[in-house]
Amino acid sequence: MMGSLLQQDIYYKVGVVVDLACDNSVAALHVASLKKQFNLQKFWLLLENGRMIEDAKQELNSSYQVVYSLDNNIYPAAEDFDTGIDTNFSYSLSKLGTAVLPELRILADCEVTWVQINSRIDQNNFAGSPDVLLLDIYKTSMMQPLNVSITGVAFLSDDKEDDEIPRVLFAKRAEITKRRGDFHGAHFKTATVLLYPEDFTTWDDLRLRHIDKWSKIHWPIYGYLAEQMNYSFEVTYQEDNYGWLINGSFDGMMGYMQREEVEFPSTGIFIRKDRFAVTSYAADTFSLRATTIFRQPSLSTVSNIFTLPFDSGVWMSCGVLCLAAVFILGLQIIWTVRQRVEKDMVNAEWSDVVTLVLGAICQQGYHMTPTSLGGRVTVFFLMLASLFLFTSYSANIVALLQTTSSAFKSIKDLTHSPMIIGVENQTYNRVYMKETTDPELREFYLRKVAPLGEKIYRHATIGMADIKQTMHAFQVDTTAAYKIMSETYEEHEKCGLQEVDLFPAPVFTISTTRGSSLKEYFGQRVRWYREVGLLDRLFKIWMPQKTKCVSNSGGFVSVSLTEFYPAVLVLEYGTALAVAILLLEVLYYYRYLITTKCSGTQNHEKESHQTKQHLSKEEKVITPLSTVVK
Repeated sequence: MMGSLLQQDIYYKVGVVVDLACDNSVAALHVASLKKQFNLQKFWLLLENGRMIEDAKQELNSSYQVVYSLDNNIYPAAEDFDTGIDTNFSYSLSKLGTAVLPELRILADCEVTWVQINSRIDQNNFAGSPDVLLLDIYKTSMMQPLNVSITGVAFLSDDKEDDEIPRVLFAKRAEITKRRGDFHGAHFKTATVLLYPEDFTTWDDLRLRHIDKWSKIHWPIYGYLAEQMNYSFEVTYQEDNYGWLINGSFDGMMGYMQREEVEFPSTGIFIRKDRFAVTSYAADTFSLRATTIFRQPSLSTVSNIFTLPFDSGVWMSCGVLCLAAVFILGLQIIWTVRQRVEKDMVNAEWSDVVTLVLGAICQQGYHMTPTSLGGRVTVFFLMLASLFLFTSYSANIVALLQTTSSAFKSIKDLTHSPMIIGVENQTYNRVYMKETTDPELREFYLRKVAPLGEKIYRHATIGMADIKQTMHAFQVDTTAAYKIMSETYEEHEKCGLQEVDLFPAPVFTISTTRGSSLKEYFGQRVRWYREVGLLDRLFKIWMPQKTKCVSNSGGFVSVSLTEFYPAVLVLEYGTALAVAILLLEVLYYYRYLITTKCSGTQNHEKESHQTKQHLSKEEKVITPLSTVVK
């Protein structure tokens, strides 16, 4: 009954008072111990009431070791307390306490106060010793002896008749994580994971820092904790399996924690919702940043660089310039022809003027030019303006040929791009992509990753070699990527790389088995390590830093057909248009010939018919004359 009630209060501090004089109180304490109710959230006050139980006497183990200590801060200053108190009295845990408490799970994170009558085993301190002792009880581990110290005393009576009020004195004590920092050589079992056991040498081998780097970087942290808290641990090695939930139970290292075969893992683990039932996260240490690295394609790959040198305002200004030049030059030619001043372009039409202006803009010229002074001045300034435009345009084209684009900035851009994707062969990449609920990442997985199956997963060395080429991307741990880049990339190959994070960076944490008493001790100390810069120092020692782009000059780069493709398209479209116009002209010419021939035949027949009619009329007139003559 008590255990079920206590389990309901898990969000705030709870105080529990148990009188061991009551029936079944010892059994209730054992039930609470099995359910791990002796923890940091509950304060336990156990009252012995001076009663001895026969069963307790039989269970008493006289050889059980108890560590006693006396807190000198329990008594007030001499000027504040004028009653003589012997501060050197002896005390011991009662027989009931010795019988009941060692069997309970009262570990270092518990606040348990045992209240017992002072037995006054030393007759010399009978006068000044307290009547009731409040003892602080805990164990550093289930295999270690009880640690007992006085947290308060009570005086039920006094020699002075005018002072009959019981007095209780409490020790001035720090929080338990500070005053119980010494674990007195306790021994714990731990487990760690080795991803590459065949290549693993030692924990401090900096030559192979990339081998099991995350286990190696956490090893010093647990070493610092062991030295600071005075405990030791033995390690069980697990190969390439942190532990995943399968059919309700964990395998790998998490399986050890679920079965409580280890007290804590001696490596960092990710925070996952399914692991909350078997582990307690004490403090975060490092972030694993897995990102997609790729080389941004050249600007000509994703854009038409022939339209990029000028913005829309400049292009509109060029169009206005051309129209103005055609209009002004056309009016000048018409006027000078009427004034009999123009000699070269007397028969010029508006199409000739348009062709002249386009030839000037394109630096090609025209076979005819105005001979008048006004026309020459107009052509001169038109050629000068086209020179400035052409120079600026050519310079920008050269710069754009060497410029990379910024077309791919997000997961959505990569999903709808022709990028060839690769993924580092790590378990967390498979798990996080399959379990994601983010719609963009889900679409990326279904379109880019899932169709390729296992072929998409490859070693980091192979993937990082692929992204030297454009239109290749690789999802990889940044620490592995930076090491490979620093060792195998040329200086110019380190430039122009882009990174896109597919999912939030998983965080490594220091953790313990669920309900372990070490959680708060680990958490406070690891956070202190972060504040003083110790974790940052470890990260810089073990993890490669991002390479810097020192020189972006990669030597001579030839212009490929990709960059020249828009110009080829213009040539193709122009050729096709010219051929189409030629065919139309040929068709029009033959249509003209046929029309002319047909109209000529009809005219000839009409003329022949008219001639015959005329001749027949003359014959009719001549015949009677001949007859008359006869």
